[in-house]
Amino acid sequence: MLSTYLKSKRYLVVLDDVWDIKLWQEIRIPLINRHHGSRIMLTTRKKDIAFYSFEHGNFFNNLPNRLKPCFLYCALFPEDYLIKRKRLIKLWIAEGLVEPIDGVTPEEVAEGYLVELIVRSMLQVEMNEAGRLRACKMHDLVRELALSTAKKEKFVATYVGREIVDKAEIRRLSIQTTEREINSCTGMLELLHDLYLMASDEEEFLRVNALPSPPPDLQTINLTGKLEKVPPWLGSLHNVTRMRLPLPNLERLRLFNAYVGEKLCFSRGFIKLKHLVFGSFPVLNSIAIEKGAMPNLQVLHIGNCPKLKALPQGIEFLANVERLILHSVPMQLIDSVKGGMDHPKVQHIPEIHLYYERENMWCYESFSGIHSRKRYAHFYPCIKI
Repeated sequence: MLSTYLKSKRYLVVLDDVWDIKLWQEIRIPLINRHHGSRIMLTTRKKDIAFYSFEHGNFFNNLPNRLKPCFLYCALFPEDYLIKRKRLIKLWIAEGLVEPIDGVTPEEVAEGYLVELIVRSMLQVEMNEAGRLRACKMHDLVRELALSTAKKEKFVATYVGREIVDKAEIRRLSIQTTEREINSCTGMLELLHDLYLMASDEEEFLRVNALPSPPPDLQTINLTGKLEKVPPWLGSLHNVTRMRLPLPNLERLRLFNAYVGEKLCFSRGFIKLKHLVFGSFPVLNSIAIEKGAMPNLQVLHIGNCPKLKALPQGIEFLANVERLILHSVPMQLIDSVKGGMDHPKVQHIPEIHLYYERENMWCYESFSGIHSRKRYAHFYPCIKI
């Protein structure tokens, strides 16, 4: 009778203080989902009943497809972990989970995803003093369901001191455990594509040396916490296309033949970096340095990048750069710095050194930006090769 009465209606049924899972099993039979927007609200003090209700309520299946991977991705973080809004958005974009929309930036699209998940009560929120969304986290029951679903979907796994999935199924793995246990999980990593190492507190030091060698097919590495030193195996990551390293005390960074992608982006995390030298990137054609990523950079040296035809995006924001060195780069980039589109971006730099080859001649010239504290220009005779 109840089922017949509610068949064509939109309703809300509240089941308060449920203690027996049989009640939920029985009540689900007459209250069939007719897709009218009806809802059943259940309160209970028993974890197994709450989890059963979530699992059998099709709450994940009812999500739009665009939100499903973003929701499951949040299960990578430890229980009760407060995920900063901007960081989560960048990670979603880096993972390719945000669909492109004409006329809308990826950040705006991802922000919309986050709001949708919050409105659907998938994520809990924390606001800043101005009343804006600062961070979010998963309720422990929702996270358990997300982990269970992620395991079935072979989307992600977490390691907390015990194996939870067959190693042949792992593509993303979040390690949330101790140094001793990190070493014990290395047998699961042969086919891993994405690795996330997280300290419970971002101010803690990560003991990444406990991982003796990286997975051979690793494509993304994300370290959350502080590094005392760069792990020795980092240079052997030949397939990595995305990397996030917390190096707040790093002052010098030299990268040679360390990346095979076409685009390279430096985001936050290089607060004390003063010298950045990189070269021998055969296919690199675009560099971006986000505003605030390297506020104390003094020397930028780029060499042996045959496809790079423009200066890094954001170089104009590097207010403390004292020396820019370019060598063995395309003449298009040299000409752009001397008098083209990149010329206005370097006017704050006191020393600009250009080494290049033209008509079988090796040339060198140096000059200063017109807004720098130094004003000079030197043009040396070219040497025949």
